[in-house]
Amino acid sequence: MQSRIQHLRKHCVEAVEDDLRQAEPGECRCQRELLIAEVATGIQPHDPRSKHNREHCRGHEDQANQGDEPVCVAVAPVVVADSIDMSVAFRRGRWGQEEDYINCPFTRERYEAFWNALVSAERALPHDFEDSPSWFEGCLPVEVMASRGIDTLRFGPLRPVGLPLPGTGEEAWAVVQLRQDNREGTLFNLVGFQTSLRWGEQERVFRMIPGLGNAEFLRYGSMHRNTFIDSPAILDGMLGMRGRPGLLFAGQITGVEGYVESSACGILAGMFLSAMILGVCVSPPPAETATGSLLRHVTASPLRHFQPSNVNYGLFPPLAGRVQKRSRNEAYAERARAAFSEWLHSLPERLLTRRS
Repeated sequence: MQSRIQHLRKHCVEAVEDDLRQAEPGECRCQRELLIAEVATGIQPHDPRSKHNREHCRGHEDQANQGDEPVCVAVAPVVVADSIDMSVAFRRGRWGQEEDYINCPFTRERYEAFWNALVSAERALPHDFEDSPSWFEGCLPVEVMASRGIDTLRFGPLRPVGLPLPGTGEEAWAVVQLRQDNREGTLFNLVGFQTSLRWGEQERVFRMIPGLGNAEFLRYGSMHRNTFIDSPAILDGMLGMRGRPGLLFAGQITGVEGYVESSACGILAGMFLSAMILGVCVSPPPAETATGSLLRHVTASPLRHFQPSNVNYGLFPPLAGRVQKRSRNEAYAERARAAFSEWLHSLPERLLTRRS
């Protein structure tokens, strides 16, 4: 994704690159004020309608508003589907419905060992701007729920009711459910496992779940305060608000996670808006690319409860044919490079010409 951004970066970013490059090693992350000032200076002369736009946006706040309070973003860990031990786990929705679930059943002994490890695991400290942790009851970290009693999880997200064991029909002591996390079914998230544990602790403790001993964790769980809109319901495929032509969203508020991802989203939004102003037609980058797969997740996620994401191979369309696991990531990257190059060459030259 970083290499693709190099092809798309805007004039305002290039204008401050030299200044940032001269900073001492490790100092670049502290240059926010410089970057903000330089970007604002570069944009302002070309934005005579900025006051008008601010006034116009106020009339559409309700459509995208998430409320005055910060939103608690709960992100559950995600594992790769083919790394789950299906000789232990089994597919079944509660009461036989919703087959896009995988279930990991506990015996009493394994559950109690897991619970002890969970409640004693090391937690990440909250950032200064997040104050002391004060969780919503409907959005509790799994370790906080567990600390309320050894059976709390068994009567909560790990309840085994409606999930009889294959073959015997008996009820497990507890069951962790994994829910399909992408349309291709290659990723599954741990239901109810939003967490503030350190990443190393997550891997250690969550590998104690039956069937996940050798699981490949593509994303770790997290808890933080953030604000994002329900982008698939609000935005079209070009990051524009439905029913409000000319108003685009970009960056973290759309549901992308990470600095590189937010930058890529902003560059795409700038490109789409420039195309509208110049009256030229552009298509979004294909889903086979990093930027395109992330854009598709943000604007067309089929999940009922949209969640932010950083870029990962799980967002990409599946590869054609069988590819050995050790060669899979390189195959994804090679396909993405070819698709991005073809898309880049399809863009109108007028759109990519740097203006002084």
